[in-house]
Amino acid sequence: MYFRIVADYIHLNPVRSGWVGGSTGRKLVEWAWSSFPGYGGRKVPEWLETGRVLAAFELAEGRRGRAAYARYLEARAADREGTLTDESLKELRRGWYLGGESFGEKVAAAMGQGKVRRRASVSGGAALAHDEAEAERLVKRLLEEQGLPTGRVALSGRGKWQREKALVCSLVRKRTGVSNGWLASRLSMGHESSVTRALRRVRESTGWTAQARRLESMLEIED
Repeated sequence: MYFRIVADYIHLNPVRSGWVGGSTGRKLVEWAWSSFPGYGGRKVPEWLETGRVLAAFELAEGRRGRAAYARYLEARAADREGTLTDESLKELRRGWYLGGESFGEKVAAAMGQGKVRRRASVSGGAALAHDEAEAERLVKRLLEEQGLPTGRVALSGRGKWQREKALVCSLVRKRTGVSNGWLASRLSMGHESSVTRALRRVRESTGWTAQARRLESMLEIED
């Protein structure tokens, strides 16, 4: 689990920095200062070992697995935050192994759905349910780490704990595909536009960004 997060984090760095992806009109594969073009159809350099990343995601070896991983990250790169979405999961599924217990089957089992058929998909609804469960876990952990209550009612109040809630929003959006509306409701922040403003504040404030990185490091250690 941790290796998959690290691989994605490194490859999506130029997206978060605003060089490619998002609204730039440039694809992630165009970023030459990365190993990612080797997954995205360019010639694989002799020094590049793609097998470990493919194995971590239980993707097929060779061109098919690399292409699936590339499509998955390009789908995430369409969002400035590199959010995990149903669309990105769909692209990843196209590279799963067709024999034995695949990564897809493990995901379905973890969500209580048992085995999936060959070439079957984790449905949009199932992916959303999985994301919301993970988001709930992250929200509670991040609130506790910052000394805040975890219940919706206790969190309510106009302008209450703005920085702390903003940091939670930033990290949960980076790691899951839940909507701003879900976060606004869960953290008692009113309209979802409050979450949009909070995410922008974290990106633009040096102090808030540094604190977000500290919390993210804590999550990575626990993973």
